[in-house]
Amino acid sequence: MRNEPIKFYHFFFSGVEKPIIMEAKSRELADAMLEEFGSRIGNPIPYDRLQDIRIEMPVTGISTRTRNGKTYTWVGSDRSADGWMLEEEFKKRSNESRKKD
Repeated sequence: MRNEPIKFYHFFFSGVEKPIIMEAKSRELADAMLEEFGSRIGNPIPYDRLQDIRIEMPVTGISTRTRNGKTYTWVGSDRSADGWMLEEEFKKRSNESRKKD
């Protein structure tokens, strides 16, 4: 697979208030992750209720996510193994970088 950028695939289902979001490099991977998610929670994905799919790309230093109660900032795949850095670490490095300028 060529080096594709990370994208956020937002799956909107009728009767579900918020989208199910998959972070993947391709639509095929996002679909497979959605299937795995359905299996893990014990509910098959109701594709007959799928209303929309939207794709977003993370913005370095702007996009955030919460994982296990901690906030992460997108720094890009070239700066972190998964592209995410703890928000505190990101702010610390950003402040240090500004001081050098």
